[in-house]
Amino acid sequence: MFWKKEHKSTPIVVDIGSREVKVLVYTYDDKTGNIMIEGVGTSSLEEDTIEHGQIQNRADVVRALETAYIEAKKSDDEISMVIGTSGILSDTIRTTMTEHREKPNKAIRPKEWENLLEHTHCRVEEEEYHSQLLHNMPMELVQSSIEGLTIDGEPHKDPLGQTGEKLEMNLFNTYVPESLTKELTAIAETVNVPIEGMFHTSYAVSRLVVDNHHDPHVSMVLIDVGETHTDVTVVENGLVRDTTSFSVGGRDFTETIMTAFEATSEEAEILKREYSKAQLPRKLAQKITDVLTEDIKLWLHGVQVTLEQYPSDFMIPQHFVLCGGSSKLMGLQEALEYGNWYENVNLHSKPSVSVFYPKTLPHIVDTTDKLNHPKFIPLIGLIHASSSLTAQNTFGFHKLT
Repeated sequence: MFWKKEHKSTPIVVDIGSREVKVLVYTYDDKTGNIMIEGVGTSSLEEDTIEHGQIQNRADVVRALETAYIEAKKSDDEISMVIGTSGILSDTIRTTMTEHREKPNKAIRPKEWENLLEHTHCRVEEEEYHSQLLHNMPMELVQSSIEGLTIDGEPHKDPLGQTGEKLEMNLFNTYVPESLTKELTAIAETVNVPIEGMFHTSYAVSRLVVDNHHDPHVSMVLIDVGETHTDVTVVENGLVRDTTSFSVGGRDFTETIMTAFEATSEEAEILKREYSKAQLPRKLAQKITDVLTEDIKLWLHGVQVTLEQYPSDFMIPQHFVLCGGSSKLMGLQEALEYGNWYENVNLHSKPSVSVFYPKTLPHIVDTTDKLNHPKFIPLIGLIHASSSLTAQNTFGFHKLT
């Protein structure tokens, strides 16, 4: 399914996490290029609703989605949703597709470009998928986005009006378990809100950073710290090179605090949040530092092992960017900035590290004044990815059956 260039419905973006469902309602201002955040909604999920990236309790997701949307809702318009995906069950693959034009001296027009995309899309779907993951679950292609385009060897952002014979498209493809897409489709039917498409959230956030950066060839390591996993994405010269997940996230830190203090999950979350804001008494804060030390070492080891997989001739970017719901935990940024772990990967020196907040983004107008946490960055990334595909002359396609 190709992205429609004109929406007949109001778009919303949805993040179904392990602890909560988040919804953003937005509009796109064609005159200013601003994305107007019109509504923000969140709703907690029961602990057993999402397990290992799979939906175990459809009814609870439906309830949370409806609750979050009601909180965010600003109008009675017909809506459709864009959903983010990530985690250890999502598989991302880079491929290159080549198309040859019959009339290379003729300028590319919209109809020809649409036909080229359609042909490329069919070829991508027909390609045999070889899993890079350690499970044998049936997988389905849900996103195929063009990261780069060359015409006769010359790079182009906009193919329209260009001439040439050989088009090479760099594609970022995302596969997820078929069981997940079936659950999401059933949920969409239950709430009567069609799914416009899906994007890998790390891809979406990477495009958000690159497209808003003063250097379009920026390189970085993006680390999205979620509830049950962490995604590590390497961006090289403005293009997403790879995304890898490992199973350490916010829940691990919460459970450690629960055990150490004999606390409930809610109490541990409050302690973790106040600890990261430096709002606890010194002795209590020091105890939390002590009990989280091994978990943070394990998390850092996951980052290190992920980066060790790159070939020795590839230089890891020096700038690291943290985002996601658990990225504010005190100790994570410090673990990356200090110590000698970086000597085990191909880094010249200690990396510079920053936490990505929504307020740092241009062209994002938050009319709700609620986007004050890095956990909303993946949603804004989804807005950016979906909005860019609605713009005239912008290429890309994605699919959800």
